[in-house]
Amino acid sequence: MPIERFAIIDSTLREGEQFSNAHFTTADKIAIARLLDDFGVEYIELTSPVASPQSFEDCRTIAALPLRAKVLTHIRCHMDDARVAVETCVDGIDILFGTSSYLREVIAFIRDHGKEVRFSSEDSFRSTEGDLLKVYTAVDRMGVNRVGVADTVGIATPRQCYALAVELRHHVSCDIEFHGHNDTGCAIANSHAILEGGATHVDTSVLGIGERNGITPLGGFVARMYADDPAAIRTKYDLRKLRELDELVASLVGIEIPYNNFVTGRYAFHHKAGMHTKAIYLNPNSYEILDPADFGLARTINVAHRLTGKHAINHRAKELGLEFGEDELKKVTRRIKTLADAGPLSMDQLDSLLREWVREQGIATFYDAGEGVCHQIMVEEGYCEPGTVIVGSDSHSNSYGAVGAFGAGMGSTDVAVALALGRTWLRVPESIKVTFAGTPRKGVTMKDAIMRVVRELGTDGARYACVEFHGVGALPQGDRITLAGMTTEMGAKAGIVVGTPEAPDWLFPDPGASYANELTIDLSTLEPQIAIPPRVDQVVDVSAAIGQPVDVVFLGSCTNGRLADMHQAAAVLRGRRVAPEVRLEVVPSSRRQFEDAMADGTLLALSAAGAVIGSSGCGPCLGRTGGVLAGQEICFSTANRNYRGRMGSPEAAIFLGSPYVAAVAALTGVIDDPRPYLEASDAELDALVARRRAERPGRGAASARSGERSRELALAWGRRGPIAEIDD
Repeated sequence: MPIERFAIIDSTLREGEQFSNAHFTTADKIAIARLLDDFGVEYIELTSPVASPQSFEDCRTIAALPLRAKVLTHIRCHMDDARVAVETCVDGIDILFGTSSYLREVIAFIRDHGKEVRFSSEDSFRSTEGDLLKVYTAVDRMGVNRVGVADTVGIATPRQCYALAVELRHHVSCDIEFHGHNDTGCAIANSHAILEGGATHVDTSVLGIGERNGITPLGGFVARMYADDPAAIRTKYDLRKLRELDELVASLVGIEIPYNNFVTGRYAFHHKAGMHTKAIYLNPNSYEILDPADFGLARTINVAHRLTGKHAINHRAKELGLEFGEDELKKVTRRIKTLADAGPLSMDQLDSLLREWVREQGIATFYDAGEGVCHQIMVEEGYCEPGTVIVGSDSHSNSYGAVGAFGAGMGSTDVAVALALGRTWLRVPESIKVTFAGTPRKGVTMKDAIMRVVRELGTDGARYACVEFHGVGALPQGDRITLAGMTTEMGAKAGIVVGTPEAPDWLFPDPGASYANELTIDLSTLEPQIAIPPRVDQVVDVSAAIGQPVDVVFLGSCTNGRLADMHQAAAVLRGRRVAPEVRLEVVPSSRRQFEDAMADGTLLALSAAGAVIGSSGCGPCLGRTGGVLAGQEICFSTANRNYRGRMGSPEAAIFLGSPYVAAVAALTGVIDDPRPYLEASDAELDALVARRRAERPGRGAASARSGERSRELALAWGRRGPIAEIDD
């Protein structure tokens, strides 16, 4: 069967609601539906609108969203159910059971209203095949779009599924859908086999959640189809969304993603054995049927153990920017094996050995813990030059476009090849021109400007493109890093900020250059921008988020951890204390930024305000060091990503914005427009802060209210679209 002939009907919002822990709010369902649509499923199936009044409203709400996927619902073969389903304006209706002329009447009614119709039997594989074929033949003649084969108890085998599809294809001309339960672990194999036999549609759910052991998991099914034809699946679906889908649904139903889960499990792309790691290093296809980069993930080569080999050690050394000679490599490998035989060896211990080697070699340009974020160091230490091509193993390597370099993130294997050969392969990207017009008002920053661009283009609006920023004039270097670095959140290959007015001509685009897309942002009318969890492109004006309580504020990262950013925060906080319910974490992006902020008193002012000052680096941005979020905590961050689990617990929520808004959130305990705080007299500011703090609920209620508020914002955004204004 040609691979393009299959379609996914995702039933997370129907079958998934039958999972014991599932209780999706309307906002939850909108978030799931939008993400499924971004991924590219062809259909989204919803719980029957007659199940409850809320189910009816949810069907209407989801059906009204601007989705590419068709929206289906599930009913009994009853005219009353059919009328209610038609009223919700869904695209298609799945009928369960039904006999004789009554079934014909219901099918005709649904088709007369322009809806797709599917008829499904229950427990197809414990029914007599002859009876099944008679029923399916009859409904095919009635004009259904699909007949559904249901392995209701997960008893079928791949051979049975294939055989039934082949036989059924001889009897019906309509499409064939498969709904397979996973009680015996065969759901994925059965789905694949029935497609090979002639079926056309497969039901899935995120993480496979559903009744009992659930049904065919979306990630596992896509992985199986990817193994057949990676290029076709890459074209058909946005595979990078799988992780976000799994994390979203796992957090909503209160479970952990299994360690060995298809694609997104913690160890899905981990390699340990020496032979495996060497082969992966030389040719990843030798032991990986799935390319982690296609799924927005990275492989991990575990080298801190007795099974390690010199190739794996060399790989880890290159990740740390080190170069070993052959004799030194053998020496380090023997040492690691000896230590590992004595007991478990952590990556920290391994890194200690590599640091020892650095000292032995007298390497001066080694940036250890506390020196800062690599992207900040690369720019401020002069490793980036205009017109150069720079690749890095971190996705925010786009930051180097701040100084006119072509910076791009790649997987560690690609970076290792570039280190070894001094060259790499790149497709010449299309260009997108972003022009900033006007002058921003006080309290509006270039972080707000780039968030507005993300809001307009979305997370894939610049996929593999180079985003050029014009109209920036003599913009400070820090703001340039903010602009270039966040192009990664639009899917860009690179981001380049055009030169200052005195720069040579070759740092500017050619006259008459053509662009795949052009966008103009009027800075003079721009409000501060806020990204609503869990999407970086779910951006609203600050006026739509006023009053949102927060528990933690993070000021830092490669996006906004520089001296100028700390100056903005200090302008709000100097001489005052953060709200008693709030923890403020300040992490400078490099030692130089740290020392400059100490020298001019900025860090002292922030510390006096109650901030916790961290050592230079990434801090809690990636959820691994100080300030990691606990479950249910709500954070306002100046970083660049806010997906679930980014800064710690997947149950935490992250709002993104500028240092000004971050400082106001720390001061008051709620998100607010920073502009009045910057213009107010001391007395006016004291009154404003007191009023906002009084309006904030206590700590116990803050998380609950935060969750409600973020769901309300997500609901409004889902209904009105990412560029529509949202009233508070």
